[in-house]
Amino acid sequence: MNSKEDLCSLIEKSPLTLIGYTFQDERIKDELISNFNYVEIKEIDSSFSFKSFLRNEKLNHILDSGKKFDYILLDLNNILPTSYDPSKVFNRVGFIRNVLEKLRERIWVEGEPQYKIIVTSPVYKSIGRSVHTDGMGSFIGGDQPIYMSDLVVVLKGQIARVIKNRDGGEGNYILYNTKQSVEI
Repeated sequence: MNSKEDLCSLIEKSPLTLIGYTFQDERIKDELISNFNYVEIKEIDSSFSFKSFLRNEKLNHILDSGKKFDYILLDLNNILPTSYDPSKVFNRVGFIRNVLEKLRERIWVEGEPQYKIIVTSPVYKSIGRSVHTDGMGSFIGGDQPIYMSDLVVVLKGQIARVIKNRDGGEGNYILYNTKQSVEI
């Protein structure tokens, strides 16, 4: 098992990180992302423009002496149902895929990411299959956020499990909170 610092180091290296969490582990997710300098996309609807969002954040930084940010945080729960037809699951999955594709392509400047993206997603128990998360749950938005991400971590209790890492090391367990001993 590794430390919380090791997990933070993995996130720092990744241009697009997906963190899955259950609602019981939301506090742990918040503690983890508090280690990063980020600005949060609070709401995405059909009129959302990443370019306008970024411009406003840069202006806030200059005019209000706001904090400089290196990460953009998006919780998939912040994508409003008014952006797609909520009665059709595939519309939401497709919309999430499009949002992530646009975010990912717009952060790159001259071959280097200008910002890094942290996407958080609630995970839920699914009936039948959960190949990627090894029984730890399914992500909102389907498998597409997993495929697009460079690093995927699922928080469950005091354990953070790396289920995808483009730099290697899938399936590693990382002890997140050393206050409790955890049996695996």
